Amino acid sequence: MIQLHKPHRSSSAARSGGMAAAMSRADHLRELASWEIGDLADECLNFGECLYDPELHDGPADRASETAGERAAREQVAAEVCAACPARTACLRYAIRTRPERGVWGGLTRAEVATLADSLSAGKQAA
Repeated sequence: MIQLHKPHRSSSAARSGGMAAAMSRADHLRELASWEIGDLADECLNFGECLYDPELHDGPADRASETAGERAAREQVAAEVCAACPARTACLRYAIRTRPERGVWGGLTRAEVATLADSLSAGKQAA
């Protein structure tokens, strides 16, 4: 998942000041779409609620130690944490671009991110 250090913010991330209250959601989404992958990662590292409990979002190091029911419950709680996270949109955009192998990203599981990324990719190809 995301490395647990807080690097200095890059120029476009610094200009945004995180999820700026003065910026409309639509404007923020348009701005995030133009960000480089490192800027999106910085936004997650600087504002992500997952930093307080990374195992909640990423799961245990030994994946076999978690039953399917435990994983589903953990992922549901992680998605609830994501719902109020100021970095949720940046995190989801990062996940769509990088297609992580595990974890909860922007409130979606790895499988949900992959499905969303595939549908977005298919929509771009149809256009």
